[in-house]
Amino acid sequence: MAFELQVSFTGLCLFLIRDDCERVAVVQPDCRLGHLTPVHPDGDPVPGEHHVSYLRYDLASLVPGLPAGDTFDGPIYEGVHRFSREALYFGLPHLETQMTINTQLPAMERIAPGATNSPTLPTSECGNGDVSLLKPIDGLFGTDPELKLVMRTIFSGGTLSGGKRSTFEFPTAFNPGAASKYQGSFARTVTWTRPVSDADELTLTIASFDGSTSQQITLHPVPDLGGKQVISLNIGNLCADNPLEWPEFSTPVASTEDRDFKWLYRLLETLDGKGAETLLSGGQFPVPTRPSTSSAGAENCIGTRITVGGF
Repeated sequence: MAFELQVSFTGLCLFLIRDDCERVAVVQPDCRLGHLTPVHPDGDPVPGEHHVSYLRYDLASLVPGLPAGDTFDGPIYEGVHRFSREALYFGLPHLETQMTINTQLPAMERIAPGATNSPTLPTSECGNGDVSLLKPIDGLFGTDPELKLVMRTIFSGGTLSGGKRSTFEFPTAFNPGAASKYQGSFARTVTWTRPVSDADELTLTIASFDGSTSQQITLHPVPDLGGKQVISLNIGNLCADNPLEWPEFSTPVASTEDRDFKWLYRLLETLDGKGAETLLSGGQFPVPTRPSTSSAGAENCIGTRITVGGF
């Protein structure tokens, strides 16, 4: 039975987009206050907020006979795995073909731009000649016990697209000579969709970074409202207020700025391997803020993307 895999990412996710467009990695900073200091490395006296990293899936894909959920309210019965320094494997072969990628996420090449960047927004999210003053920290795919990750995964094939956008702008802390702030309508949810034509189930593997422990979850497709056979997953890294995104509860809103974005800088460093804060001159990490012309609030905990040469 053919089916479509749909994986939605929300919250504090750093998307590493390979410059050949053939693979994408998603890594999440560990924002659990019981596991690290709540103080951000730029010296901001306001502590960070506790976040929850999780995988959600429809129990109807696991237990035959249960009613499936719908597009608007989500699963009636759902399974939840809380990540704790673990890698997620989708059990699908990697495809050496270009993906269709349009995350509509803010680009680190614009937040902390290098000298060669063009003044206009890039038309491609893969390799386009733009560079950033920052890069992902070394060892993101290693086993270092001090690694600042709570979850990581790599995937290929299909499409990656953004939705549910909010308008934000970034201060020019890393680019003080800029004529204007980096602004855009950025995605709060990014969905990876991949058709699977040669299988009737999907076996997920969740393993500790050092491989010492692992578990598997085998899911089967269920029909969506249009009758298409799908396996739908949600992966989040959200504030503990409403981490599972249940629609009947409110979602944290950034009234003026999304300070949670600062957690993402823990996964970035300068090109010569120093902390991201060393690029600042007594300031604080730039975070997305609502433009003065924006009249409505916007959900916080948006992610970001950066183009990389490989992983």
